[in-house]
Amino acid sequence: MGDRRSRPGRAPAPPHLLLWGIGIWLIGGWAPSILAASEQIADLTVSIQPQEITLSAALVDAMPDAVGEEIRQGISKDLYYYAVLKRKIPFWIDEELASATVRFRIRYDLVKKEFVVAHRQGETETRQTAEQFTDVRRLISHLRGVTIPLSIPLRRDDTYYVSVKAEMRSVKLPVYIEYVLFFLPTAQLTTPWTDSAPFTAGRTRTP
Repeated sequence: MGDRRSRPGRAPAPPHLLLWGIGIWLIGGWAPSILAASEQIADLTVSIQPQEITLSAALVDAMPDAVGEEIRQGISKDLYYYAVLKRKIPFWIDEELASATVRFRIRYDLVKKEFVVAHRQGETETRQTAEQFTDVRRLISHLRGVTIPLSIPLRRDDTYYVSVKAEMRSVKLPVYIEYVLFFLPTAQLTTPWTDSAPFTAGRTRTP
């Protein structure tokens, strides 16, 4: 018969490692609520055209001064706006018909001592520079004339709306920060989805 001797069990983790693991779990669990502060989408307006939906919006309480200091230290940021056109379906999940993404990439030029803001939607990208972080905040906190292309025309008997949210992430963290903060979520700003006023194909603009 084979050897029935039991194998030695795995040694329990040292107490300090257990406390470290619990700390990581707690921080990872609470971090999203800490990072998601008062930022929100406001002043969302929609204009309906035959071939596209055009929208404008504002990001309230965008990027505190601490984020500006991180960018000055070389941690570039990507701020994304997501816009989704939806059709209302009574007593069911609303249908997503089309979408658009806008990206603002913010970095700091150490040679010229200025911020560089690259605005991109689709294949189009424009760049602007700013010496003060307050000007950067102004540049990235407003959406103007963002288009959602329509592959099919809207039906007059249906009701639609546009949902918008914003999310900011670090483009690339220094290695030593990635090593220490590997357990933290990468999103540093995230807003809830904000819906426009409902509209139909016959209306040309929603407040």
